Amino acid sequence: MSEILFLLELTSGSTTKFPNILPKNSNLRTFYFNYAMIVTFLPAGFQYHSISLLNHCRTLVKIVRDAQPEGEMLGDDILNRKLLIRTLSIGGIFLATYLGAENLRSIENPTAETQASVAPKINRTEAYSITKSIEDKEFLKDFFNTEKREMIEGVPHISQLPELQRGCEVTSLTMLLQYEGIAADKMTLAEQIHKIPFRDANYVRSNPYDGFVGDIYTFSKSGYGVYHGPVAKLAENYIPGKIKDITGQSIDSVYELIDTGSPVWVIINSTFAPLPESEFTVWETNTGNVKITYKEHSVLIVGYDEESIYINDPLASDGYKTVPRTPFENAWIQMGSQAIGIEK
Repeated sequence: MSEILFLLELTSGSTTKFPNILPKNSNLRTFYFNYAMIVTFLPAGFQYHSISLLNHCRTLVKIVRDAQPEGEMLGDDILNRKLLIRTLSIGGIFLATYLGAENLRSIENPTAETQASVAPKINRTEAYSITKSIEDKEFLKDFFNTEKREMIEGVPHISQLPELQRGCEVTSLTMLLQYEGIAADKMTLAEQIHKIPFRDANYVRSNPYDGFVGDIYTFSKSGYGVYHGPVAKLAENYIPGKIKDITGQSIDSVYELIDTGSPVWVIINSTFAPLPESEFTVWETNTGNVKITYKEHSVLIVGYDEESIYINDPLASDGYKTVPRTPFENAWIQMGSQAIGIEK
């Protein structure tokens, strides 16, 4: 390596350590011309040429050092400096080509020795440092994550089917009560919810704000559902003084109840997104007009984050179903912002 560095300084024209000189009568012109021809026209066998180049460098260094007495300045009527630089450049190009080809072959067809030689080698201290760095990055990620997420764990999921084809409201209430440790049963609540006929004797439809309209058990008979009032009243029989009916309040009131640890019973539609007006109709009842849709549904909210609402849906096969937050909120408002929770 020291010989190559010597040649680089020599051919660069350094005036401090090595003047731009070469020894007389060294036949270097012939030497480098022949070597350039070999390298140029015999590109095969790069390994031989790389070794040969190093040997030629050493020979040249020896010639220069032996022929130059200390402090002697030789004339410049010798080898053409440009030829020397051009020749060394040619040799350097083929040397680099060989080394690059060897490295490429090692990547494409690595041997066990190659794999072992390029594999990173770390000691125990370095391994600990890497692990600690990963842990620190995860900590910082959590520290700077400002996304709010609330989830109430352990809320039981209960299916309304097959017994209660229209029983989503009482089934969602059953999940809420059972989470509070109440031995509630969906079939018992279905019996206890206040019921009113689908139509009265004058053939006037009933109002879901007054009670469960029609048949709760089967679609083969006329029926609709029930809204928040009768459901909250039924819940009061199980947890007196602790039921919070926040119907008509903002969606923030729902999230505040979730934050305190209470799941929230709501009226929604089965698509969890706003419905077109064509899906609604107005019933004229004895207690006032009411806007209804046959896609009416009830679920229990068990959590939320910036993007999603997490629900226990009595029509789903399991709990903690994820639905998009914004469409759900708008659909909830469309259904009258009905919600019931438990005061903590």
